[in-house]
Amino acid sequence: MIIMQAQGVGRTFNGSDLFTGINLEVQTGARIGLVGPNGIGKTTLLEILAGLNPPDYGQVTLAHDISIGYQAQDSGLDSERGIFDELLTVFAPLIAMEKRMHALEAQIADPALAKDQVAFDQTMKQYDQLQHDFQEQNGYGYRAEIRGILHGFNFPENTWDMKVATLSGGERARLALAKLLLEKHDLLILDEPTNHLDIDTLGWLEGYLKGYTGAILTVSHDQYFLDHVVTEIYELTPSMAVHYTTNYS
Repeated sequence: MIIMQAQGVGRTFNGSDLFTGINLEVQTGARIGLVGPNGIGKTTLLEILAGLNPPDYGQVTLAHDISIGYQAQDSGLDSERGIFDELLTVFAPLIAMEKRMHALEAQIADPALAKDQVAFDQTMKQYDQLQHDFQEQNGYGYRAEIRGILHGFNFPENTWDMKVATLSGGERARLALAKLLLEKHDLLILDEPTNHLDIDTLGWLEGYLKGYTGAILTVSHDQYFLDHVVTEIYELTPSMAVHYTTNYS
């Protein structure tokens, strides 16, 4: 299934065409690398595809209800929360569900409710449905998921209470990518995601992205990363994007 399609997309800069005639499509679960010489407009095209800027020519269409996550090059989180608490915000709906479950548990334990069979049955039915939904959405595992991704991005447990605002630029960029992965978008658009990663973290990220359920579109100067993650290449030129169904090499 095609989840994104660019048709005849172009961008002008100071009255001159940067690129024109870009046709590109992203299928469900695709792994796509976007390559081309410096200055050709790869980041500009990613911003158009991510919906941040409209194209000067052509159009970008999306399948219904598609969620896109975009990480700009060297962008980092800016937050006054602690590291772990910042990633918890991804799971706000689950946390609200958890609180509602605890409130219902307290009601069920109240002897007064047991005296009203109809109200008791309704409360139990509501609780059972909530518990089912909670489990379906990994409600019992989201904290472990956060811990796993923090370890993967080389944030030791003794740093998890540190304020995000106190981290270095590279650390905040790594944390932004960690948060983006937890959000589980249908399409990830990543601009140089391997910046600020050491060799161990890079290896972990490659493995994680291979198992990612959504589609991935990435610009990277790291040929080794592209070889290990992508299965399609679009080579950007001033007048078209040439499509190859292979990795970079």
